[in-house]
Amino acid sequence: MVFSEESHRIHAKLAARRLNLNERRSGVAIVSLVQLLANPERYHNKPVCLEGFLRVEFEGCGIYLSRDDANYLINSNSLWVSFGGDWKGQGLEPKQFNRKFVLIEGIFKQDDHGHMGMWSGSVHDVWRVMELIKFHND
Repeated sequence: MVFSEESHRIHAKLAARRLNLNERRSGVAIVSLVQLLANPERYHNKPVCLEGFLRVEFEGCGIYLSRDDANYLINSNSLWVSFGGDWKGQGLEPKQFNRKFVLIEGIFKQDDHGHMGMWSGSVHDVWRVMELIKFHND
């Protein structure tokens, strides 16, 4: 089987992404947003790593299943996000990840529904945010 140059680039990006995932803290469960929404009790008060579309705005910081869910504020398909730690000391600002697909790590709380109780749960004390790499331009 012959692989194209594009295929080699994609595999290299995937390998780099796997390396970044391996840098996570021990004991962090890698879960999908769907798993958290469907089985919140399983992950309550536990460290989680998940991917989604992040919206960082005043009183409206959440991670969504899709860009459309964020655009239409479908909060039943999202979790409130609360950043912890010294982001500025790391040369980072959560706002730089606004409206991007990201991987985040933090503590999941099923009973905290964020500002005005509008979200399906929350991820607190987020200590890691990483912008995801887009592989295809369809």
